[in-house]
Amino acid sequence: MSELRTISVEHQFDKDGQIWSSLKTAAANSSGFECWQQERTADRVGTHPASSLANAPVHGASLDYRVRCYLQKTLETLAY
Repeated sequence: MSELRTISVEHQFDKDGQIWSSLKTAAANSSGFECWQQERTADRVGTHPASSLANAPVHGASLDYRVRCYLQKTLETLAY
């Protein structure tokens, strides 16, 4: 029984990874993500008022990290 549960959990992790990969790719290719990155870059060089994520790196950060930050900010904005 334990082996069956382990296989099921591993299958779910694989499935979750595939979903995250697809979501990450779609978000990274969106115009909103591109604009968000440009705004954050401008914030870092001082051409826009500081935002809550202005200190988080854009360049050099992994795509995974950048997409997570973008999605978090988008959801916070929608919830507001």
